[in-house]
Amino acid sequence: MSQFIVIEIIHALPGQGAALKQALLDLMPLCRKEQGCINYDIAVSDTAEDIFLVLMEWETPADLEAHVQSEHILEFVKKYENVLYGKVTESHWESC
Repeated sequence: MSQFIVIEIIHALPGQGAALKQALLDLMPLCRKEQGCINYDIAVSDTAEDIFLVLMEWETPADLEAHVQSEHILEFVKKYENVLYGKVTESHWESC
């Protein structure tokens, strides 16, 4: 069975690395409880403490879409976008 993988690279705004890290860590347990979540991990760059990687694995594309539309994700974006972080790079993958 294929898994659907999302990799996000999130850049904190200047001086907001620690606050963004805590916000992402607070979000993680909510995401891990979602339907179809196989994996949801957060890592910080070993060369820049204001760059974070979010690695997600979902059972189906519908599970991923439900995640994107979940109340906690929509609230996170509304509350923190352009306050704690700016640039987000996202790529989607399917396991072989």
